[in-house]
Amino acid sequence: MNIVNLLLVGLIGGNIVLSQFIDISLLRNLRKLDVALFVGLLMIDVTLVSSVIFFVIYHGLLVPLELTFLSFLFAVFIVAVVSEIEAWIGKRFFPKLFETYGFYLPLITTNAVITFVLMTTIPSTLNLGTILATSLAVPLGFVMINLLLVIYQERLEKTSRIPTPFQGLSITLIILALMAMALIGLGGL
Repeated sequence: MNIVNLLLVGLIGGNIVLSQFIDISLLRNLRKLDVALFVGLLMIDVTLVSSVIFFVIYHGLLVPLELTFLSFLFAVFIVAVVSEIEAWIGKRFFPKLFETYGFYLPLITTNAVITFVLMTTIPSTLNLGTILATSLAVPLGFVMINLLLVIYQERLEKTSRIPTPFQGLSITLIILALMAMALIGLGGL
């Protein structure tokens, strides 16, 4: 599969957030557009850096030493270390930005989307280009869904009256289900 196909499948048709409901809890926590965008950009960065590091460790250390059963522990450790390094960089060089958005960094560290990318793509391929394309497409899909959800929720709060039983989490799940049907339907194209 070429890189453009991987990007389109990860972004639209095979969006793991909607097709497999990986980490939809984070979608509910991000209510403002600027926060959703910043967390999405951090998630893209953490995923790309973690994927490259995990690729080198997995194929350079774990496979030759036949320690692939430790891959989940290494993946979680690498994501935590990369997130901490980004937190340190944020505190050191961008203190205002970190003061505003630093609270959301632990949400990225425990994000299942990043671990899913590391655990599914890296053991199954030796091609670094494929891994980079997947590591970019999956968080971009998450950001796209997150931004759409924030926009929909802001519009619903301002323009329409939602019946009491459908307020809050109920309407969020309905919107996610409709987005899932739409994007999975586009996956066959």
